[in-house]
Amino acid sequence: MRKHFNSFLAFVSILLLGLGSCGTASIADNPSSSSSGELSEYVGGEDWDSSWDDPWGSESVPSESGACDCICSVCGKCLDPDCTEHTEKCYDLNGRTKQDFYAIDDKVSRIGGSMGDVSVVSDADGGYVGNFSLNIGANISYSITSPKANRACIGINVSKKGSEDIHPFSLLTCKVNGAEFFSRGILHKAVSGSYWVEFGDSYGGCVDLKAGKNTFNFTPNEDVTSFNFRDMFLISSETLTLDAYDEGSSHTCTSQNDDGKCTDYDCNLLPCLDKDETGWTEKKLKAGDSKLVALREDGTTNMYNPVEDVIGEVNNYTGQKIAFSFSSTDDCYARVSLEHSGCGRVTFASMFHMFINGMAFITEGRTGGEPQDWFTYYTSTVGYIHLQKGDNTFQFNHDIITSGFNIKSIILCYQSGACDFIQAAVA
Repeated sequence: MRKHFNSFLAFVSILLLGLGSCGTASIADNPSSSSSGELSEYVGGEDWDSSWDDPWGSESVPSESGACDCICSVCGKCLDPDCTEHTEKCYDLNGRTKQDFYAIDDKVSRIGGSMGDVSVVSDADGGYVGNFSLNIGANISYSITSPKANRACIGINVSKKGSEDIHPFSLLTCKVNGAEFFSRGILHKAVSGSYWVEFGDSYGGCVDLKAGKNTFNFTPNEDVTSFNFRDMFLISSETLTLDAYDEGSSHTCTSQNDDGKCTDYDCNLLPCLDKDETGWTEKKLKAGDSKLVALREDGTTNMYNPVEDVIGEVNNYTGQKIAFSFSSTDDCYARVSLEHSGCGRVTFASMFHMFINGMAFITEGRTGGEPQDWFTYYTSTVGYIHLQKGDNTFQFNHDIITSGFNIKSIILCYQSGACDFIQAAVA
């Protein structure tokens, strides 16, 4: 009986040793095993069966060199041209063709940001878009038509950095048909030193194209490596066509009056910011009014410039807060607009976190007006808000970037009843 019990212990012992080595090394590498693969006598006693087939003996040992992290999240294939660990690449042609769409094409939408317009460099000088990657609020947008639904590999061609490898898709926000696209596709550093004009492909990975129109939007993230943008490319089995980009193509308004103006006052998407305001009343709160609070981050310094009669230096600091309050006799809607100095077409959301009655306010409203200067003023719609009967507050927190503009007034245009500005305070 004891002999059988010893046999059982021997089996359990070898099983535990095998489990302990799973995924790291074979049992032959264990210091308690002999070079022949048979366990020492003290482990299993006289009942050790040398013919037993070790289930972990052929377990492979993983590479110690570090795994490749440039993997497509859809197909699982590699995105790094220099990676020797993976021979199958996400961007392999396999019956597909690489189709380039240059950012300087007239059909591509190019919008400037907080640092002014993007620059367009001609084909003769390299054919790329500059003043983009650090220009918060800037945007490069494409409209691509596919004859059939298909899966393609997306990539971008941008200038290289001279000192280190980068992951370009982590330096900008890319949206495909409105959905954010993420990738660890790499771009290896330049070797010539002329990294502003030495371009390279960064493969992003698989995207699903629908039959018909597909939209692609690229917006720079803050505090990232600077680079120039030359083109977007798609590797597809279908022949793709570049169309003129329509800013409203991603959204179709379904609530319009006979004049084509939007009547959905909860919608602050860009195509719907031209709304019916028949019978509405407009009031203006000037920069010097004591009921408009504009404080720097120290909470004490007022940003009002009495010489220019503007809220100034919005471009020089982050942390300022601009707030106003008003009392409404009705539960209704209102439009908030800013009269501001020229700064190109920049989204308000790229500069401010905004709040209505303490709740985050989301809008695609943009500033308007060219050129970028401090002495020409334009009125731009921030968005439409829902007023509650009684007291309301609206606040701009300029805590995203240092760039900005001067503000001459804030305009409130309300739907019904009466509104009066009241003494405000920042939160």
